[in-house]
Amino acid sequence: MIVSSWPGGVTSNIITKLVKGDAALSISYTAAISLLTIITLSIVIVLSMKYLMGSGAPLINLLSLDFTMFFITVIPVGLGGFIRKKIKIV
Repeated sequence: MIVSSWPGGVTSNIITKLVKGDAALSISYTAAISLLTIITLSIVIVLSMKYLMGSGAPLINLLSLDFTMFFITVIPVGLGGFIRKKIKIV
């Protein structure tokens, strides 16, 4: 369940670029979904573990998971947006 709920998109961005699609739109969509995943990943994991494992499910520190997702996702996306805004690359 963790693998299926993890955000993807790098491959789709590359394929979009290769087929001459709207790469900026694809990357923006990937960034938005990655930011949304910070909230939804915890919910999916908790509900899946309760459903699939019942009372035998191990405890997971959701706050730690959310902070990890925040730092893995928001910092690179924010840094990329900041650099893109400050450095005008054609």
